[in-house]
Amino acid sequence: QSLLPEAMYERVVFVPRVTSHDFHLLLQMSDVLLHPVPFGGSKTSSDAILSGTPLVIMPTQYLRGRMALGLYHELLAEEADDREGAFGWLYDCCIAESVEEYVKRAARLGKDKDFRSMVSKLIRDRAHLIFDNESVVLEWLQFLNEVAGLAPPVQATLPKLPHEEFNDLVMR
Repeated sequence: QSLLPEAMYERVVFVPRVTSHDFHLLLQMSDVLLHPVPFGGSKTSSDAILSGTPLVIMPTQYLRGRMALGLYHELLAEEADDREGAFGWLYDCCIAESVEEYVKRAARLGKDKDFRSMVSKLIRDRAHLIFDNESVVLEWLQFLNEVAGLAPPVQATLPKLPHEEFNDLVMR
């Protein structure tokens, strides 16, 4: 505890492993989630996006440090996918290229309530690009059928399950 100033303990909370349900409750109470460097998880990252909790990341060259970046890129899928694009806000608020940027982004999201609310809304408004993406499920279905030596699946459509309903199911 001596590494952090005493005042930080009112805002920074370290918790032991919790159940999935409790983790979702913690996310709803959180201002920002810090993606651990150099490791990170796709489940934790997708849960943060599903809840609209800003996730600060610093991608690495290896897959273990790029899962959240892939999810963030999906949020930009329908728009220009570069720093100067329509959704460059995502790079400016959540994606860091250095430790200094990581700290700066985390601090701003933690301190600036209006900015954090805007970022949360933008993430929630675009989460459907990840969670309602039928093509991903159909591609997995095709891949698994090929690996199993089965006939390709008949052109199928899946029932719609909006991410809000999915979130409600997870929270039960």
